[in-house]
Formats: sequence, structure tokens, C-alpha cells
Amino acid sequence: GSVAGNVLDAQGHPRHNALVALVPDGELKQRTDYYGAYQETRTDQLGGFEIHAMTPGTYRAYAWQDAPAGAYRNEKFLAAFSAKGVPVQVGGGPSPRLDLKVLD
Repeated sequence: GSVAGNVLDAQGHPRHNALVALVPDGELKQRTDYYGAYQETRTDQLGGFEIHAMTPGTYRAYAWQDAPAGAYRNEKFLAAFSAKGVPVQVGGGPSPRLDLKVLD
């Protein structure tokens, strides 16, 4: 599957070079043998992003301007943002399009 969308700041302006991460929920998150379920990319000049070749499943999408590399894989780091993740279902239908707010 794939996911596309935009990242905006609190004022509604596009965020260039923001980190977008899709963190698996449920069964995918429990699979410690399968590191590939986590996906990330950076936004383009207009705040747009695309992630392709994703494993079908349920994810939470996050966007940060300044986050340490791979921090979204750390449960302690992610705990502060878990309620702010945007749920997304990948596979089994049309590709989702997301509008994310950058997290600080």
C-alpha cells in the first residue's frame, strides 16, 4: 500500500523537510522480527510526502520538524505523542491521503 499527504504548521503553512513516520499498530507492532513495518520520509518544499510499498495494516502517522533519527521507534519517546498520532489503514482500498500537523 501507499500513503500520501501534507504536513502543516500551527498557522497552516507547509513544513519543508519535516519527518513523517508511520508507526504500526496491533499485530505489526508486536512483530519484533519485522523491522520493515515502520516507515518514514521527509516532506518536500511544499510540505508534501509519499510513502510506498507499505505492509498492509493499521498505523499511526506522526510528523516532527526536529526529532532524533529513529526516535519514533522508541516507546518512551513516542509515549509523549501517542494521543496525537493520526490513525490510518493501509491496504484493502484506496490509498489514504493525510493532512498532518507538525508536532513539537
